[in-house]
Amino acid sequence: MAETTDLQSEQFMTLLTDALRSGPGSPEWHQAVKLLRESEQNIDDYTLLYAARERLESGKDYRGVRAGAGFTRKVLAGIEEQGNPSGGMPTANLIALIAAGAILAVVVTIGFFLFKGSSPQQQAIEDLSLKIFGNKFLAANFASPTGTVPLPPEGWTTFGELPLISKSNELRPATLPATADATSYKFGGLISSADIPADRLLEVDVTAHAMKSTDDGIAEILVSDEPITPANGAGGHAVVWQFKGGEARVFLADGHAVPRGEKFANLREIPVKLILNRDTVIVETAGQRLYAGPHLLSPEKPRYVGIRFRRRAGDATDKGDPLGITSITLQKP
Repeated sequence: MAETTDLQSEQFMTLLTDALRSGPGSPEWHQAVKLLRESEQNIDDYTLLYAARERLESGKDYRGVRAGAGFTRKVLAGIEEQGNPSGGMPTANLIALIAAGAILAVVVTIGFFLFKGSSPQQQAIEDLSLKIFGNKFLAANFASPTGTVPLPPEGWTTFGELPLISKSNELRPATLPATADATSYKFGGLISSADIPADRLLEVDVTAHAMKSTDDGIAEILVSDEPITPANGAGGHAVVWQFKGGEARVFLADGHAVPRGEKFANLREIPVKLILNRDTVIVETAGQRLYAGPHLLSPEKPRYVGIRFRRRAGDATDKGDPLGITSITLQKP
């Protein structure tokens, strides 16, 4: 046919049109390529046919050639076949694999930076919150069938000018004499007799009973890195949970209050929890987290745990004390 077919003839144009419509692998495609290859030896099949198409269509719209159904698919299949003569992985699959790998790399990178963005303090809080405490090593329970509990309980020491009493199964402050100075608070409480190492993980669980919400009197749970004595009973370098006027607040060891407080005016039973390690404390009241972060206690000094009440002479006892303590328990993991 190479000898009888004119490449400018209508016959060849028809053959080329059929070849381009049918796509690679068709008889028409092979026949057209064979004819063109006799005159063009150093050009690939696709270039031959596209060049022929351009020559045919130049100025002859009526001879315009359009790819037939499946042309694109067949061309890509031809490229795959020529690009993988040894039967290796198809190009399309390779591209898909590379894209999937790129997406995975992005996800891993984002995860890495999110993890890296978590500060050491946040990680310390998370680790501390996951600790499980179950070994009780010191406790005091003020509920008694007789209504009276000997003070101080074993393992605890009393301190301060304000006497304590066991009343209605709770630890409460006694009434100050009327002759006492009414312009300032007097204090009194219980403190653990033995010190607790600073590196010991510690959970302090307190069950408290709230009475009417008044501004008369203050109740506190404290963890100090200094012994609480008559000389420093009102202070001490301590992280403090405080209840006053129906509101719970947290104070750090430097004396500053944390921003968040919580009102518990309508509660009667109020569970309080402090969880500490060498540097961090988590404080919760009735299941609500009031603070989590540095407690600012010395990382080297031992700890002392206590209950402290503050009251002024002349506070109206008929209104009820702000808070009574039913029990306090110290646990380690």
